[in-house]
Amino acid sequence: MNGTLTFYQKVISPQFSANCLYELSCSRFSREAIRMYGPLKGVALSADRLARCNRISGTTINPFRVNEQGKVIDSPQMYK
Repeated sequence: MNGTLTFYQKVISPQFSANCLYELSCSRFSREAIRMYGPLKGVALSADRLARCNRISGTTINPFRVNEQGKVIDSPQMYK
């Protein structure tokens, strides 16, 4: 799974021109969630994050905290 995330981050992700809504990119969030919680919970958190990674669902993020660059703060540590 680690190789798949690395491939995505290095080859596929740079091809997209849209800016990520979140402070941590979804692939980086996934990598950290899997490392912290193991594959079962990590993949579940990753799927949840991907479902929320769009401008429409971004309006309902609760609690809505943003950093200085306007990115939503949502780290794996928040799911303990």
